[in-house]
Amino acid sequence: VKAADVTSLSQLEQQALVHSLPAGATIQASDLSPDAGPLAPPKGDESVAITLSSGAAGLAGYLQPGSSVDIYSNITKTTVGTHALPCVALVASKIEVLDVSEVVPAYRTNPTTSGRSVPSGLTLLLAVTPAQAPTIIYYSSNEQLYLAASNQSTTAPSAACFGLNGAVMVPVP
Repeated sequence: VKAADVTSLSQLEQQALVHSLPAGATIQASDLSPDAGPLAPPKGDESVAITLSSGAAGLAGYLQPGSSVDIYSNITKTTVGTHALPCVALVASKIEVLDVSEVVPAYRTNPTTSGRSVPSGLTLLLAVTPAQAPTIIYYSSNEQLYLAASNQSTTAPSAACFGLNGAVMVPVP
């Protein structure tokens, strides 16, 4: 046994081979690198991290890795003339959540005397296509994002804008 040889299974935890080895070869520490595991996006996708301004915007901490979400933006910087015209728009649909900074157990399955706490904010790692990444990054940097659990087979892009005389639905392309 050489000093660089892997001598226990615990040394292989969360590690991946950096290259293939012939059958029967001894694994050495230099043959391993940390494994991104479920944090690696599916082939063809990119990983994008976003931070939500509140835990409530991130499904109140119920969100878990592997969830599928629709991302909405509360657009506050739109104006018509001199009047603000706030809108809510679907930014992206059926986005896979790779990781969540904080997951809070459901009160129903983990009752406590103090109730359930909602995180003050959440950082998420998402698997997105290269076409979706710039849009999500833009809205994440310039507007407020909110998530909705997604389990529908199709989601049509939609938006709702609210006029000065009460809520008015206005389709936005």
